[in-house]
Amino acid sequence: MDKTGPKRSAWWITLVIWAGVIVGLVGILGFLLPIAALSGASFWLLALGWLLLAVAAGAIYLGGLIKW
Repeated sequence: MDKTGPKRSAWWITLVIWAGVIVGLVGILGFLLPIAALSGASFWLLALGWLLLAVAAGAIYLGGLIKW
């Protein structure tokens, strides 16, 4: 069992994943609820959320951060 903490890159990827989830949820709320500031940008918020999640998944895959 490894007793060292996660590397700095793992923290950054986790931050990008959570940012993608939060931005995506705000985009969904902007689509479902009549919020003037979010309704017009709900598509772009969802697109940004998916992009952040794709970047994080690519970094995990290409960086080999997860050892199977």
